[in-house]
Amino acid sequence: MVGFETMIFNYNEGMHAIGLLPKDKYISGTMFIGNILQSLILAYGFFAIVLSKRGYAKIFEKYSGYLILIFMTLFFGSMYYFKQYGALLFFTSVIVLTLVIGVRKELKGLREWLDEKFGWMF
Repeated sequence: MVGFETMIFNYNEGMHAIGLLPKDKYISGTMFIGNILQSLILAYGFFAIVLSKRGYAKIFEKYSGYLILIFMTLFFGSMYYFKQYGALLFFTSVIVLTLVIGVRKELKGLREWLDEKFGWMF
């Protein structure tokens, strides 16, 4: 049976070998577990949101706004807890940019173009 340390070591070696991780960087077990938790939070949150928007799960429809708030709070809280400040800044910037494009009247042309190309955004 392979231990957790061996798994993390092999993961880092593979990431170094294919060039996705610089030689001076290392993914620790805490970072690995944090990434798994964040992925689970996002996957469950988006699953619930998609089900509520499509009408497949009636239980989610009433609370979809709260679900978005809860899951994004969990996501950002876990990023802060695991000290991933760069990712936190990136996701915050993306959300603020999306909200600005969705609200400002001056950006109606850009909003319509994005709606034409990526209909799910706005």
